[in-house]
Amino acid sequence: MSLLHEPIRHVTDESAVEERLLASQRFLDAAQAASHIGSFDLELVTKDMSWSNEQFRIFGHEPGSIDVDYATFLNGIYPDDRARVDDEVKKGDSGSGPFVMECRILRADGSIRWIRGWGGFLSVSRSGTHLLASVQDVTEQRRAQKEHSNLLRREQHLSEEFRLLLESTSDGIVGLDENGTCSFANQAASEMLGRAPLELLGKGWHEHCHHSKSDGSLFPAEECRIQRAVRDGIGTIVEGEIFWRADGTSFPVDYSAQPIMKAGQAIGAVVTFSDVTERQRAAQALDKSQALLQALVEHSPAVIYVKEGAGGKYLLANSEYLEAFGLRLDQVVGQTDREIFPPETAELLIANDRRVLAEGAMQFEESALHVDGKMHSYVSLKFPLDVGGRQRELCGISTDITDQIESHNEKRRLETELVQAQKMEAVGLLAGGVAHDFNNILSVILNYADFIAEDMTEDDERRADVQQIITAGHRAAKLVRQLLTFSRKEIIEPRVVDLNEIIRGVYELLRRSIGEDIRIELETSPDLWPTKSDTGQIEQILVNLAVNARDAMPKGGTIQMATSNETIATGDRLDLPPGRYARITVTDEGTGIDPAAVDRIFEPFFTTKERDKGSGLGLSTVFGIVKQAGGGVYVDPREGRGTSFSVFLPATPEPLPGPA
Repeated sequence: MSLLHEPIRHVTDESAVEERLLASQRFLDAAQAASHIGSFDLELVTKDMSWSNEQFRIFGHEPGSIDVDYATFLNGIYPDDRARVDDEVKKGDSGSGPFVMECRILRADGSIRWIRGWGGFLSVSRSGTHLLASVQDVTEQRRAQKEHSNLLRREQHLSEEFRLLLESTSDGIVGLDENGTCSFANQAASEMLGRAPLELLGKGWHEHCHHSKSDGSLFPAEECRIQRAVRDGIGTIVEGEIFWRADGTSFPVDYSAQPIMKAGQAIGAVVTFSDVTERQRAAQALDKSQALLQALVEHSPAVIYVKEGAGGKYLLANSEYLEAFGLRLDQVVGQTDREIFPPETAELLIANDRRVLAEGAMQFEESALHVDGKMHSYVSLKFPLDVGGRQRELCGISTDITDQIESHNEKRRLETELVQAQKMEAVGLLAGGVAHDFNNILSVILNYADFIAEDMTEDDERRADVQQIITAGHRAAKLVRQLLTFSRKEIIEPRVVDLNEIIRGVYELLRRSIGEDIRIELETSPDLWPTKSDTGQIEQILVNLAVNARDAMPKGGTIQMATSNETIATGDRLDLPPGRYARITVTDEGTGIDPAAVDRIFEPFFTTKERDKGSGLGLSTVFGIVKQAGGGVYVDPREGRGTSFSVFLPATPEPLPGPA
């Protein structure tokens, strides 16, 4: 019985071993599948090779789908790595060390993966040396390691960049811990505070750098906003405080103190600050410059303004502008030229402004009505302002030249008067010389004519002819006397007179004789200053001027005679010395005088009347009488509106004579 069952027991034991081997194999396959670790067995001499199921999967094959040997294995290795792997395998021939490798493989689908292999060389007596190795796909691990390395390098790079950033900034940066102690200070902070970084580290910030105010008084820590950021976690931005240097000097700063928070609790603060000394100096210089500019604009005698383009609103107007036009600032700023000036003035100003904005700086002569009711003339320099790259604003600087124009005109008038006076003086000298010589000849003619007449009988037929010669001679003598009066060579008898009394006497004469269609109005000053004049010559002045006025009004009209007191200042009249004068004014409503004839109106024999209607000696006689009396006569030509003659006679301090 035992002999019979012995073979059966042997078979049963072998089956059990095989079953256990199969179970072990299945467990190994499951373990390798779970851990993604394959394995292979390579016989180094025969190059026979066996792969585990997971080994097939790592190389991209279904388990058992291909026959494998060492050549198949090498073909699965990435070409660039094959030689290195083959060298590792060959180390088994010399029995050297363990087998360890990392290389790339080409999977069946063409993808490239990284594997790590490790194992050992085992010498088996019956089958030679074997390489037993495990293989794991480490592609993701390598990627993760690479990413981790990249992250580390990036972190190191960022750390270096951050360090360089902190050290390169011109702002001081310090870090404080929960006790307000300095834990970091960049180079800028060190330089501004005059302390090496190591001198700052571990020092209380407030006690060393922020202990006092600008006036030298202590700065309590509980009031310090940097301490509040550390203590209470409240960030702050501060301007205008001071920090202290190691040498005891201070400097103005703007700073920001921001808390460092962890789990909702402040564990320190970062303080960023800048030295604003230069900025404060620049601001002070700018303030001073702006104040000077404002003072210049406000105290300038010129009108200065800025507009928002042509026809735009005023943005600025100085005091001179406001005073000139009688406006308040709020009546100008925000308003336009059309709202401030009459339409004609506004449109002219706007047209000039448009030219400036189109062509650049230009100068104009402009006029505007002042608050005094007088039209003023300006020289205006206008130019565009480049603000933000846009030439929209326009600035004007206008200088009032009204006084200069009037002064220039007055100077020209006085120069004209001087030239005229000099010409009249020359003409007077010529006329006087001619009249004197002619008077001598005329005296001889009249004497001999009288001799002839005395020798004739009453019935002599030639007596009438001689009488005509004598009559013509007397007429010529009268003309000679007028010329002598013009040349101021006639003998006169001046005395202190009341011009009002003389005018009233002449008025009665003229009222009856000058013509029915002429009306004479008399207006005398009751306190008229007396003058020293020849009464007969004053009467001749009045008669000549009245006759001249009558002839200027062929259709009739009114002659106004007036007297007044006038004081002449230096420079008022070039041909009159300064002093007190009695003035006679004779005004008509006639046709006036052509301005071109004014310069010759007092010349002898010059007349604007028709031929044979005047001798041309009436006004020249007036001129000569007035000049001989030390006065002046002037005409105000108003063509088409009449003419006014003014006679100035020097007043005398001597009293009027009493009644006879």
